[in-house]
Amino acid sequence: MTQTLKTSERLGVVDALRGFALLAIVLLHNLEHYNLFFIPENMPAWLQTIDKYAWDTMFFLFAGKAYATFSLLFGFSFYIQFHNAEKRGIDFRGRFAWRLCLLFLFAQLHALFYNGDILLLYAVVGFALIPVCKLKDKTVFWIALILLLQPYEWGRAVYAMINSDYVVASGHYMPYAIRAQEATANGNFFEVLCSNISDGQLYSNIWQVENGRLFVSVSAILSCRPFFILIF
Repeated sequence: MTQTLKTSERLGVVDALRGFALLAIVLLHNLEHYNLFFIPENMPAWLQTIDKYAWDTMFFLFAGKAYATFSLLFGFSFYIQFHNAEKRGIDFRGRFAWRLCLLFLFAQLHALFYNGDILLLYAVVGFALIPVCKLKDKTVFWIALILLLQPYEWGRAVYAMINSDYVVASGHYMPYAIRAQEATANGNFFEVLCSNISDGQLYSNIWQVENGRLFVSVSAILSCRPFFILIF
């Protein structure tokens, strides 16, 4: 009975952390006007300064922490379910894969109404948990560490050093972002839906790859395993 109470308390803490992470993400999206970026005309300089400081402060305090915490708890939830199923002699991986497929479908529904959808990212990177869940802890740790160090960026840097003609390019998401912004600002309801599910998805996910969030998310999801082992 005592162990059950302790476990429940810990899960309550996890739920609270998840709630704080989601609240911080919502606050950041509010600042971004849900990707409808604009600056009012004739905005005084002093107000622009306040706006900039508010923006920078909120993103400094919450952005990286909120997304990393949410990713960590995404993986943590998997290991709780995997651990409980394993104790009952059940292989949870198939059910988890099915849930990721459902999450993928829900992400498409969500993306219709918000072109900054992040659920598709979790639906895809969540599959990384399936092949590693039975690996040794040290192996998972090193995989997470390598991903945290941004291997894609290191690969581009090394290639640029050995190939002088190579130009490190970024901003591939911008054409899609511009079209999505235009549709959101001036399109009718149907045009916005079509833009969100096409240009919006490309804009959001290419941005996440180019800005390192893809590898950080996978790393955080995998690194939850030592955290899980420490608690249980």
